[in-house]
Parts: sequence; structure tokens; C-alpha cells
Amino acid sequence: MIKNIITPGSNTGERAILREAQKQSVTTGRFLMELRQPTGRIITCTYKGQVNCDLDHLRVADLTVLIIVDDLLPAGKKRRDRIWGKRHCRRVIEVFVVGEQASVVRECHLLDVEVLNFICIQQKRDCPAATRLVTDFLADFLEEASQIFEKNASAIWKADSRFKQLRKHFYPGPVVNFTRTNNNRFLPGVVQLARERIFQAVIELPIDGALKRRIIADAINNFETELKKMVASDICHDGWFEKLWQPCVIRTVSKHIKSFPNEPIDDLNKLVNQFESKWEQFEPYWKPVESNQQNEKFRQMCEIAADTRLREDRYLRTLVLLFLGGIYQSKVTSEIVGGCMTAHEKINRDFSEVELSRRFQAVDGWDAVIESGKANHYDRQDDPFLEIARTRDDERLEAELFYKADEFRRCQELWDPNWVAAFCHSLCFLCGSEKTLWRSWIGPPKR
Repeated sequence: MIKNIITPGSNTGERAILREAQKQSVTTGRFLMELRQPTGRIITCTYKGQVNCDLDHLRVADLTVLIIVDDLLPAGKKRRDRIWGKRHCRRVIEVFVVGEQASVVRECHLLDVEVLNFICIQQKRDCPAATRLVTDFLADFLEEASQIFEKNASAIWKADSRFKQLRKHFYPGPVVNFTRTNNNRFLPGVVQLARERIFQAVIELPIDGALKRRIIADAINNFETELKKMVASDICHDGWFEKLWQPCVIRTVSKHIKSFPNEPIDDLNKLVNQFESKWEQFEPYWKPVESNQQNEKFRQMCEIAADTRLREDRYLRTLVLLFLGGIYQSKVTSEIVGGCMTAHEKINRDFSEVELSRRFQAVDGWDAVIESGKANHYDRQDDPFLEIARTRDDERLEAELFYKADEFRRCQELWDPNWVAAFCHSLCFLCGSEKTLWRSWIGPPKR
């Protein structure tokens, strides 16, 4: 239940929030606090400045809502960035002043919020237009959240226990739990979290609200489809959640923005560039860089892997193919393969990391092979083994993989990142968690 609504009250929008909440009999709070001393004397805290008051309210609240009222000037942007940068310490969401009350209500439900903090980011401290917009926003919010706020509650936001340090917190959640347990009961929570991330990413775009809703709906549908594929293939690697939902947003937004009718090309390009520049930090996930140098280096690795002419070298060749194909993207199978490598080293030094680094010295060693594999992602559209896998004909799939692993020695058309990723994916699908079956492919041979 929402018991208190607080705000620093540093502009007309925030003061409008206090007035509207008080009309609905919701207990409010702002930076002018009354402290009762043991002697019975009451001291009123003076205004400590916007920065300190923002941080105090951030510490006290269960959820902080940044309301973007209008286009941001440098000062407003600085304030927004300062609070948004603390979201790893406390829950912070960002909404526009028009039509986004539902997302705030949903967050309050999810987090069981008792103290809700509103901060208005607006150009001018005193602005009648902003006041009207924010008043309407809060009135609609209180109407929609009527079942989850308590009238005339005690001022729990003043409790000393709420004034905690802004230390970094790692919130356990559905993604962590699913990665650790591989239990499907956490998937609804994963989908819900993806919806929230997609919403926050798209809602900042300076485009029509109806178009935002279409983009969000399409991106969520794409995410759910990709999630089902990932679960079916049992590929769960580090950072899989970000690598799954972020490309869905990028592709959906770019598709919708570029299909605008009757829009000047320069304006469209500017909008696309503005959005894509925001996601540059995720470029390895959604926009692979295909440089000639990288392709040549990968082919060199494949050439070294293919230089295993003797039948006895098949184990080693298959092992290298798995690492080039991204075996680390599957937690279960990478642990099994790692165990096989450890057992191999006891009887065959070719499988030691020192020997593998020497073998791949021309391409920066074995660590470079591992990193290359981590960056190599499976593409379902380019999987030559997919049709066989769909028939559930394991014997045929095993024969095809066995034949192709031998063909890899002389067929340079197979020295391709997509093919190697598909080989790794299909072998993981075939062997699963059966250690005996894995040993038949990568050893070590039974004594």
C-alpha cells in the first residue's frame, strides 16, 4: 500500500503534486522536515539545496518517479542524469507527463511501495502550463491506483530507519534465478522485466505516443519469441538477458522509424542516429562489426584447427570447433567440456591450455580463440543442421555432424563463423548433459 507521497517541492510541478495528493487525503512530505528533539523542542530543517534534497528523498523512498514535463534544458538534464545515475542504489523509473500513469501503478504493485517519491524535470521552476500537466498526471494516477494507496496514513517517510546510505545494491530477480536454476517458473518474471526495460528504452523517443505503443508491443512480442527459442536450445550464457532484449528494441525501433511516411530524410536520419548513439555501449550485441581483419583472423583459427590430419586428432579438432562456436554460451555443456579437458590433460598434453596457446600462437593464443567464440552467436536462419534436428532423428544428426567434422579439414567453405556456431549448437543439442555421449566426441577415451 502507498502510504506517503513525497517530493522535494523545488518547482511548481512538484508543489502541484503535494497539493493534489493532499486533496485525496494522501500523507505527503517535502524537504521542510520537523524534527522533534528529546527535550520536546521542534526544529524545522532548512532547505539544503536541490542536490541534497533530491538525494535525501531518493534514500527515503521505495520508488522514485522522474516525470519529464517538457524538453530539457542543460540544468534539467543534469538533474535528471544525477538521479538516474543512482538507480543502481534505489529503484528509479522515468515517465513522460502525458499518459504513462499505468506504468507507475504497475511498478508500485511489483515493488510493494509504501513511500513514493515524485521528481519533476521541467525547464522553469515556475510554469503554469507545467503545473496543469502535472496536476492532471497525479489526479489520473491516484484514480488508477485507488486500490493501493492508504488515506490519512502516518508519515512513515520520516522514520530514521529509512535514511540509509546510497550503497550499490544487487537485487536478486527472475533473470538471476533462471540463470542459476534453469527453472521455467521464473520465465514470467523475466518477460515482465523485459517489458519494463523495453518501455523505459522506447518511451524517451520524441515520437507520437501511438507509435511508441506499437513499437513497445512489437518489441515485447519479438522478445517472447526469442526467449522461447533460447529456452528450447538450452543456450544460457553470461549476459544473455541484455543480449536478448536489446536487439529486439533496436530492430523494432529502426524498422518503425524508417517507415515513417512523408518525413524529411534528414529528420529521420537524425532521429535514427540519436537512438542508435544511445545504444553504442551495446554494439557488440546488436550490431556485429564484420571487418576483413576479424574475418581473416577467424579463418586463420579455423585453418589451424583443420590441421589435424590423423584420426586420433579428431577429439582435439572437435574441441576447438566447440570453442570457436561459442560453447561458453551454454553453462551446462561448457562445464562438461571443461571437465573433459581436465581429464584429457592427465593423459595427453595436447589438450593443456599451454599447448593450445602454442598451437594458436599465430592468432594471439588460446585465449583469443575463446574470446572469438564468445563473440560468435548462433543464427537460427543459417543453421544447416536445423531441419535434421526438427525431425528428432538423432542418429542422422550424429552421422551428419561426424561427417562434417571430418570435412572441416579440407572444405574451406566451412571455415565460417555461422557454420561453426551451428555445429556447436547442434552438438550441444545432440549430447545435452550426457557425459558419456560427450566423451565419444571430445574424449578422453576410456581406459
